[in-house]
Amino acid sequence: MGRAQRQPTTVGRVSLSVPPEIQREAPKHPELVGLAKDASRSKVLEQLIRLGWDAVLQAKRDREQLAAYAAYESDPERQAVARADHEQLVRGGVL
Repeated sequence: MGRAQRQPTTVGRVSLSVPPEIQREAPKHPELVGLAKDASRSKVLEQLIRLGWDAVLQAKRDREQLAAYAAYESDPERQAVARADHEQLVRGGVL
């Protein structure tokens, strides 16, 4: 049996361009990203990246959900099944 691969324990570092207004303004307002007033500039920028990634993932989920709603709207069979399920729940006193 092989040994389990070890996960890195340090945060990776990258060099990237940060727009001047973000470099200037973000560190002045760490509370906007959920950090304490005395948070370091690097922690603020790190949190911005994390929140940005979370926003990208949420937008993807939202698009997928809208696509599912659109598919439901255009499929009378799905609507009939959902309506029947709803009526059964109403009759059973669940709703």
